[in-house]
Amino acid sequence: MRADERGAGARLGAARAPARGGWVAAREVGLDLLSLLWPSACVGCGEVDRELCAACVRALRLGSEEPPLRLPGLGVPGYAAGRYEGVLRSVLLAYKNRGAYRYERHLGRRLAGPLLNVLEAEYRLDARRHRVALVPLPSRRRSERERGFRHVEVIARRALRTLGVPGSVVPALRATRGRTGQVGLGPLERERNARRVRVRRGAIAYLTRVPVVLVDDVSTTGATLRVATEVLEASGVRVMGAVTLCLAERRDAPQKLEWNLTGERG
Repeated sequence: MRADERGAGARLGAARAPARGGWVAAREVGLDLLSLLWPSACVGCGEVDRELCAACVRALRLGSEEPPLRLPGLGVPGYAAGRYEGVLRSVLLAYKNRGAYRYERHLGRRLAGPLLNVLEAEYRLDARRHRVALVPLPSRRRSERERGFRHVEVIARRALRTLGVPGSVVPALRATRGRTGQVGLGPLERERNARRVRVRRGAIAYLTRVPVVLVDDVSTTGATLRVATEVLEASGVRVMGAVTLCLAERRDAPQKLEWNLTGERG
């Protein structure tokens, strides 16, 4: 681990150290009372009467203290908050596919670590003085309609608020006709499918004036991020880096098995 990575992680952890006190106990009592009316189970570990138990919340916070993972082969510096497994994966899937919108604060805080690394460790920028534009990778229009919101944009905004960065989220990319989910596709198919994306002309003028960081929820082969970088740079936009919540290990398996591994059908 490089010294600058340790420093970035330490600064982020210090900035986000959770407050302790009576409100924590009061919150737990409130959740106990609420569970009597609406029984539930933790999305992370299955504990009864908690949608996200205290132990899983701690696991998410402790994970944010670990150095971000490198995303290889992007052509620009890239980092992921963690591996696509455990509590992080479960919370992301609940947020993304089951309407658990309230988890955006946990996911946004996790994304703040990789973002801080790109801004400070890689480029030595003071993250609180330089305006940055976060460009989320687009989902298919059908998926956006089904969710009712653009999940990557929401997480990206939370990450900016967590760091106190004077930036903005710019939905400069759009998926074009024929794009499908990446789940179940081979490397070449992923590359072709990822190229079904275009830059919104109205965003180019602004993006050429500020540092740009790409944002996605899960990266497997990196094809989507690579293509997005190429498309933006072909329009005159300089991409300084990319961040994701999770780094997934792709397994050469039948599509049905990959659905089980990723928790979705693309």
